[in-house]
Amino acid sequence: MRNLRGVIPSHLRQRVDTLGVLDQWLSGCLPADCRPHCKVSGLDGDTLVLVTDSPAWRSRIHFLGENIIRHFNRLDKLSIERIRVRVARAQPAARPHAPSTPRRSGVCAPPATAARALEELATEVDDEALAASLRRLARHRRAE
Repeated sequence: MRNLRGVIPSHLRQRVDTLGVLDQWLSGCLPADCRPHCKVSGLDGDTLVLVTDSPAWRSRIHFLGENIIRHFNRLDKLSIERIRVRVARAQPAARPHAPSTPRRSGVCAPPATAARALEELATEVDDEALAASLRRLARHRRAE
């Protein structure tokens, strides 16, 4: 089995590494009870995008917004002016008595940029079954 690090394009690896660093910085300025409920989703210009696991945590994180902005701006000379806090879609609870069957409507539609990256990755993968799966997933792109 090949090492996945060699398969994933370098620009995607760099983005994942950057998000990891930003997530560590976020963890450093959040109260301990908030940390498991909030993650960095990305940077959009001067906006730090965060994701929480419930509307209640979204409100709490939004309340801490000014502290988060100050913390990030002190760290790596970032120029964060605002935060945007989103709530991750909750996964429906599986019913134990009903078999779980995949539905086409349940396919996660990646953004167009991610779909292009999936298509590019499919051309670089040696495993044809994996490449076919990546191409299928890329076809479900959503409009940006």
